[in-house]
Amino acid sequence: MARGLRSDRPEANDKPEPRLGPGQQRTRPRRRDPLTGRFLPGTLRLLAPTSDGQPGVLVDENLDVRLVASLTAALGPRVHVSSCHARGWLGVRDASLLDAMADAGLQVLVTADGHLWQQRRAQLARLRIGVVLVREPRTALDRVDAIADAVRRLRPGQLVEVAT
Repeated sequence: MARGLRSDRPEANDKPEPRLGPGQQRTRPRRRDPLTGRFLPGTLRLLAPTSDGQPGVLVDENLDVRLVASLTAALGPRVHVSSCHARGWLGVRDASLLDAMADAGLQVLVTADGHLWQQRRAQLARLRIGVVLVREPRTALDRVDAIADAVRRLRPGQLVEVAT
């Protein structure tokens, strides 16, 4: 095959489909591009929703993953805390991420992305997802108590900023 050309066989261009682990489900069937036959991006895997009615918190990929353990300790066992890393949602665009959060029963997003609130305010209000905005992500681990307080007082569709 010539360099830079794609194979006519769609399966030659695809990565193998990842296996879903226990408690995981696909949000929607994987779609293929009609021209190339490759899978389209944006097909997400979800962990099982939090069916017990407990609040769910998602730590965005732009924050340190160690924040999950610290927030879990600060918020207690009644609040489920997870990360984009643990859920396999790295590189997912904001709109798809918020829809996936709503499907998974997560109500709070802890992020350092200041533009998310401005760009997705209507979607956040519709999905009833609150945002805790951490202004200095490098010092987030030092401010776990302030972030946990912000999560506790957050209402659906509201923004709370945690500054230095």
